[in-house]
Amino acid sequence: MSDPRRYLIDPNIVMHRGSIAEDDLKVRLVTDALEQAGWTGADGKPLNGVSWSIRRGAGRRGGYEIEIRRDIRLSNQSRLPKPDAADG
Repeated sequence: MSDPRRYLIDPNIVMHRGSIAEDDLKVRLVTDALEQAGWTGADGKPLNGVSWSIRRGAGRRGGYEIEIRRDIRLSNQSRLPKPDAADG
């Protein structure tokens, strides 16, 4: 049976509270989106030719809309060769 007394400190409950500035949140959102797309290098920085924009979401849901773009022409990675006409 549980003890009906209430304690000011309950050793069974652990709580953590944090805060983050809006600009830091935006950086984290963009970084996560770039990593998911595979558009970060080994150093964690965006690949050449990658740009992004972030803005508040529309409507009642709010949130953020993140758009990331990659211009392959600015990248130093090799591109896929053009398909041969004989292959098709």
